[in-house]
Amino acid sequence: MRMGKCGCGCGSTCIQILGCNNAGPIAGVGVTIKTSSSGTVVFSGTTNANGEVCGTISATGTFWMILTAPSPSSYPANLYTYTTGQNQYLVKDSTTAYALPVASGYFCCPGFPNPLPQTIYITVCSTTLTLTAAAASGTSFAWAIALPGYVDITSAGVAVDNGTCSWSGYPATTTGTTTLSIGIYCPTSTGALTGLATTTYLGHFNSVTQSYDAFALDPTSCSSNGVCHATPVSFSGSIGSSISMTGTMPSTCAASCFPGITAPPMPCAGDSMTLTN
Repeated sequence: MRMGKCGCGCGSTCIQILGCNNAGPIAGVGVTIKTSSSGTVVFSGTTNANGEVCGTISATGTFWMILTAPSPSSYPANLYTYTTGQNQYLVKDSTTAYALPVASGYFCCPGFPNPLPQTIYITVCSTTLTLTAAAASGTSFAWAIALPGYVDITSAGVAVDNGTCSWSGYPATTTGTTTLSIGIYCPTSTGALTGLATTTYLGHFNSVTQSYDAFALDPTSCSSNGVCHATPVSFSGSIGSSISMTGTMPSTCAASCFPGITAPPMPCAGDSMTLTN
C-alpha cells in the first residue's frame, strides 16, 4: 500500500487499484467505500485508466471496501481476485494504492506487472516436463522442475560409460539415459524468457596434469559420480493470458564450464523446445 498527498486532486480521497508489484493499474474495477460492513456508502465508482476512484471522506480512518471485477473481465484483470468486503485504511485528501491478490493458480514474478501461471510445461527431448513456480521459495528462478529436479532423458550415442562410471574405458559410447533439469527466470518482457538447462557429466581425470581434461554426458546409472553443469537457454513468443513460446536446445554445454577442452554435447542437441501453460 502506498499513499500520495493530493494524488487525485486536493479535496478528494482516492483508492488506486494496481496489479502485480504495485504496477499495471487495473481499469474498470467497481469500488464501493462504506462507513462499515453494514453502514452507508461514502462514495463509489469505477476505476479509470489510472486505476483510480475518488470521493470525499470526512476524516482519515478505516472504511469498508468492496471491489467488483470489470465486466466483461479480460486479461490481465481476469487473473486477480476481488474482495466482497474488507477493512481499508484511507487518508483524507490522499491516494491509497491497493494491490489486487492474484487468482488461484497464479503468482506475481518480481519485476513483471501481470500474474503468471504457477505451473508451466516444457516439451524437450520428446519429453514433457512440469515446471512449478519457485519464486516464493526465494530461488533465482520463476519456474523450475519440482524436486528432486532431475528427469531422465534418452540421449542416444552421447552417454559415455564403461560400466564402472570411472571413464577408464573411454571412449566407449553407449545409448542410454542422462539427466536434465530446467529453470526459467522471471520475464523482463512479454515476448522473451531465459533460463538454464542443467545436466550431469562424467569427467576424465588426467594424472599428468592433475586435472579433468574431458567430460561427457553422464548416464543415469552413474549420475551420483558426475558433476552438474548449466547452459543458458532462451525462448521467444508470447506471455499473456496464455504462454506460447519456443526455443532450441543448445548444441553444447556452455564453454565456460570446460576451459581448455571441447565442450561436450547437450542432451538432444538442437531439438526444438516449447513452453505452454
